[in-house]
Amino acid sequence: MLTSLSNGTIFAEIEGKSNKGIVLLHGWGRSRADFSAIAHAAVGSGFVTARFDLPGFGATPSPEVGEDTDWYRDVVALAITDFVNRCEIRELAIVGHSFGGRIAVKLANSLSSEDIVLGADCVGFVVSGVPLFRSGGPSKVPFTLRGLKTLVRLKLIPASRLERYRSNHGSADYRRAEGVMRDTFVKIVNEDYSSQLAGIKGVPFVFYWGKDDTSAPLSHAQRGAEMVQNARLITVDGDHFTFLGEANDVVKELESLFAK
Repeated sequence: MLTSLSNGTIFAEIEGKSNKGIVLLHGWGRSRADFSAIAHAAVGSGFVTARFDLPGFGATPSPEVGEDTDWYRDVVALAITDFVNRCEIRELAIVGHSFGGRIAVKLANSLSSEDIVLGADCVGFVVSGVPLFRSGGPSKVPFTLRGLKTLVRLKLIPASRLERYRSNHGSADYRRAEGVMRDTFVKIVNEDYSSQLAGIKGVPFVFYWGKDDTSAPLSHAQRGAEMVQNARLITVDGDHFTFLGEANDVVKELESLFAK
């Protein structure tokens, strides 16, 4: 059943009945549907699941302006707290794929520093296919793009010139995004999570990665696992989306988190 959480800030599909909850956060341009198989397996194993439609995707409205993952973390945290209270959750695990994993990293860091409280004991996180590190510094930005940004900042050319360049040369995700979601994509695409990963302490953290993931290379997971206290790296044959089809194995990992 589709449920409004945190006064309609996020809509989620909630299934099952248990005091052990699993929150599922999908990737960019995707929706709660990606986690159907994992949710079904988890409910069959005695969990209650909440498959979120993140703001701007599925049934959930877009933010009013372009936002970064700090904003998404705060909105998701409020929705999780609402889910915890409604379903009387005592123990909680959070799963994030790709963009959802970016948010999960921010949540884990904030829990470690006690900047947020979710209302239930968090037994751990499982993330997959997350672009954790910036691929390159300013020198990697095309000269033309850097020049156009400078000219727009100095108000020497209209912003439409920069937008036209990005539309012609940007990634498929950028070209598909529109309005505030395009602004959001620009804000989050080059975020780096080194400091957040290093600050995750006291909560189990599982990196579950496809060896042939080209969107978020395995090297990201390997490096991340070295930075996070109490981390575990699991590698499987497959690509960026293989994780979503590994329902039974993913649920086994979740069961082990709750068992600990």
